[in-house]
Amino acid sequence: MGWIHSATPRSRPGLRCAFPTVLLLPLLALSLTAASAPQRAAALQVPLPVWKIVWTRADNGLSVWTSKHRRVLDLTPKKRGIGDQGVWSPDGNYLALVRWNNGVYVVKAGETRRRLVFRTDREVELAWSPDSRKLALAILCDARLAESNGGLHWICREGPEGVLALYTIWRDGSHRRKLVSIRSSADEPKIGSVAWSPDGSRIAYAVSGGGEFLYTISAAGGVPHLLRRERDHLLGAPAWSPDSRRIAYGAHCDDQHGELFCDLVVQNSFGGKPRVLLPSPGDSAVLPPAWLPDGRTLLYSQSGNAGRRILAISVATAHRRVVLREFAVALALAADGRTFAFLEQQLGTRPRVASLSGRILDRGPLVAEQYGASLWIR
Repeated sequence: MGWIHSATPRSRPGLRCAFPTVLLLPLLALSLTAASAPQRAAALQVPLPVWKIVWTRADNGLSVWTSKHRRVLDLTPKKRGIGDQGVWSPDGNYLALVRWNNGVYVVKAGETRRRLVFRTDREVELAWSPDSRKLALAILCDARLAESNGGLHWICREGPEGVLALYTIWRDGSHRRKLVSIRSSADEPKIGSVAWSPDGSRIAYAVSGGGEFLYTISAAGGVPHLLRRERDHLLGAPAWSPDSRRIAYGAHCDDQHGELFCDLVVQNSFGGKPRVLLPSPGDSAVLPPAWLPDGRTLLYSQSGNAGRRILAISVATAHRRVVLREFAVALALAADGRTFAFLEQQLGTRPRVASLSGRILDRGPLVAEQYGASLWIR
């Protein structure tokens, strides 16, 4: 099972997304070949995994590419409005998609039918359960501009929709459960950075407004557990360890010209003192750290005085080495822990597959402009 993450080149969590009324149109695709890359991988005796990418185009539609077929398919036609967002399920068989002012859809890969599983006109952030059967959905409140602390800020409206909420729901739209409901009048309230634990038992999520808070909660419901609070700083996105016992995330983050520079920390998922693996600068709000399957190493994108780097960091010793001199906005790890797929930050680039030794093994299609992408790798 590949590790998935959807990211946009923004420093704060939360995506405002859209989804069209017509999905998966059978348009003619642009053939893109990379025969030399598989040959190079074979020569290096590194198995080339199956991998996929879905991304939001500059015209706000969605496109998808798979290494098996090596062609781009336009999932949605050109349109106007706020961009769509697609997220691969951990098994690679489903796409969850969000339409601003409409709701969340699920589409099985290779099919044209879509299912509306959650209707909402609010901003949504989502995460798949590890078994690909459920979704966790963070729904923003119906916000309004109001004067607060001497300035105009977005705060929740009064009334039934004046809450932040976290739900779980089966991918067929059944068994909807509200886990968290927060009526907030704080400045710029938001739930984001949702992450489901690999054992399926808990969900981590962040709340902003009157400070930054990182919580975990049972996937069956119950009382949230506060893991971290930042009064005057921001928090980066969390990532669970493979055994679900630890969480890595960005802490003590400062917003510098639209980028969050954070300490990378690891903490027991039930509490305790966080341990700093990498002091700032490092931008973990765009991309959370990724755990290798053995739970001993993290992949982490860093930018700063040392330049743009994808690092492999030992959880036990904090020793780090440079894997590639790139900064990724989307990344997925293969289950064997030997290869990963990534999309670098700059526009007009191609997603790539690399080994942990830093060798490029395969390249995907040209992504001229991307405003959100999700990668999957077997």
